[in-house]
Amino acid sequence: MTTANRLRELRTQQNLTYAAVSARLDQLGHPTMPLAVRRMEEGDRAIDVDDLMALATVFGVAPVTLLLPDAPTPLEPVKVTGADHEMHALEAHVWARGIGVYGGVERRQFYAWANPDWLNLLAYSDVQGGGRIEFITRGFDQTYLEDENVIDMKDED
Repeated sequence: MTTANRLRELRTQQNLTYAAVSARLDQLGHPTMPLAVRRMEEGDRAIDVDDLMALATVFGVAPVTLLLPDAPTPLEPVKVTGADHEMHALEAHVWARGIGVYGGVERRQFYAWANPDWLNLLAYSDVQGGGRIEFITRGFDQTYLEDENVIDMKDED
């Protein structure tokens, strides 16, 4: 129910009614009745990918924000659907954004599958240089990013 919970949190934080969210979805060309928005929040209606993208636009967040639980710190353990164990919030977020590897997939293969080629070139260039990837360091304390158990961004070759 992470997505339903995040939907409720964002709607209440932004002081939006079900009708207001519905109206914004309508403006985006994704008509959704206020009752359907409420049912999504309550976990009584599935949220498909189109819903997810439109809702992220309504709330002004990245789609991944609706997929992952909010956590007070990067090292907070979080449960992610499909994962075989809890992981740190930071690990979950970088994996969901296609920046960090999870699940035993070889690093180069993960980057090849997870991102468009132009993004892989940026990431691979920084990894080859031994540095951290600039776009993931913004907003995180450097010490969390240097812990290889949290994010392994170094090339082993």
